[in-house]
Amino acid sequence: MACQANDRLAAAIQAHPDRFTGFATLPTPDPVAAVSELHRAVQELGLRGAMIHARTGDGYLDHPDYRPLLAAAAALEVPVYLHPQIPPQPVRAQY
Repeated sequence: MACQANDRLAAAIQAHPDRFTGFATLPTPDPVAAVSELHRAVQELGLRGAMIHARTGDGYLDHPDYRPLLAAAAALEVPVYLHPQIPPQPVRAQY
């Protein structure tokens, strides 16, 4: 689904390059696929980085599984925009 969304975004940008640019969406439940899609989105589609949430399910971006994704963004020299989201229920309960 992320590939299809990125393809559609790239097509919209290509139709109006003077008006739009974009960040890729990534399949963060599968960190290996997320790295692959980031490379494709930046190198083939011309997207400018990615927008993701700081956690996927109960897993946070600082989990070792996501190190290759962050390394890929650094190697590609593109930003990873962390979209804010509601804290998980256990954290909200503490507040």
